[in-house]
Amino acid sequence: MQHKPTSVWSAFSCLPQIHSMGVTIFDPIWSQRLHSNPRSIEFLHVLKGRVRLILPKVHLDAGPGDTLLVPTGVLHRDEFDLRSGLEIFMIHFRWQAEKEFFRRMDLRSLSLLSPSLKTEINMIVDRMRSDITGSMEGDRAVACARLMTVLILLLRAAEERKPGKAARNHDDARQVRRRLLMAQARQYLEQHFTEPVTLDHIAKTLGISAYYLSHVFSEESDFALFSYLTTLRMEKARALLTEGKRNVAEVAYAVGYDDSSYFSRVFHRHFGFAPHTVIKARISRPLFKAKKS
Repeated sequence: MQHKPTSVWSAFSCLPQIHSMGVTIFDPIWSQRLHSNPRSIEFLHVLKGRVRLILPKVHLDAGPGDTLLVPTGVLHRDEFDLRSGLEIFMIHFRWQAEKEFFRRMDLRSLSLLSPSLKTEINMIVDRMRSDITGSMEGDRAVACARLMTVLILLLRAAEERKPGKAARNHDDARQVRRRLLMAQARQYLEQHFTEPVTLDHIAKTLGISAYYLSHVFSEESDFALFSYLTTLRMEKARALLTEGKRNVAEVAYAVGYDDSSYFSRVFHRHFGFAPHTVIKARISRPLFKAKKS
């Protein structure tokens, strides 16, 4: 009984088997006539010149540093400027995972690789070119492993460009942005809670609209932006009252309230007891315990 792969990537656990590789100066006939390789996949890495790979369903343009692939047995042409010529590092190889690879690989993504990925692939190809001179069996195994690395990098790049993946990446980026805004808003409140704070001022500081900031905070948090501000002020007020260095009016002013009566009502609503209760509890509590005789 054949078991299904435990993950989508486990299908690619077997190494490709290289039959030949080397630098090739393209023959003009390959530009003029359709041809195919019935026994192996073609890996083409452009070293010099430009080429247009004509496949049945897609045409791909490539220049120095670009990589192309042709599945086994697929008819194609390699159009290039005969005056400039075309120099390719070419690999012919077989791979048990070929069918699954090309089922998931959109060849059009080969023209959309990021500069950093192209640089990484170029470095691997440079090492593979040095593998040509190796005659040991281990040298060939290393070359196969390097080719495998490039193929997986290409497939991963293609997978990330699929619509569903792109949407997930967009959602992830949006979520990160929202959480960053929350952190920045909280940081602002923690630094300015003693001052008159308005939604417009916070939003302007963060470079967004007041509506969007309020919306993000209420969606991402269990309470709204100004509920968080009230909590900050009340916790600080309780700490100051417990210290006993200021009266209620002074504490109210210290945490951003000009009206001590209003502050007392907010404090009572928040904690369930009045500010004076904290002061009385502190006064009635002895500062030092009597020593046992």
